[in-house]
Amino acid sequence: MNKTQSRLLIVALVVMVLLNIGTLATLWMHHPEHGGFSPHDHNMHHGPHGPPDPGDFIADKLHFNEQQQQQFEKLRDAHADSVHKFENENRELRKKFFDLLKSDYVNPAEADSLATAIGNHQKEIEMATFQHFNSLKNICNADQKKKFDDFLDDLMHMMRPPPPPHNF
Repeated sequence: MNKTQSRLLIVALVVMVLLNIGTLATLWMHHPEHGGFSPHDHNMHHGPHGPPDPGDFIADKLHFNEQQQQQFEKLRDAHADSVHKFENENRELRKKFFDLLKSDYVNPAEADSLATAIGNHQKEIEMATFQHFNSLKNICNADQKKKFDDFLDDLMHMMRPPPPPHNF
């Protein structure tokens, strides 16, 4: 190998090492554990420890004082209890609904009744969530209300369910 080829090889090696370091630094800086989380991230439902917690996101964005933080925790706990109750009931209703398919004859009235009940429970979940956020906004000061309005779309994006698998 002549001197020119050796220098070219060394320059290429140095450039590759610098590119690798730059790539690793970029990945490290944008990792959620290093402050790189953004609600606009494509994988926001799949963080290193599961989906991001909307409660942590809210508390971080609104910078609650101690009294507001206590009120928020009470609201969050009450909302979680309410929603879990409806989700559990909905799970049972959906099981009954789809168990109808195991029968040779499906009673349309029974299927319709179960579908209506599932829809009603889902409505209750949506209304409970709406009321929760309305109550949350009511404990905010004027500056926090503006911040709340600014990140509400991001929050709703964060809370939507992940897309279904594509292997049906």
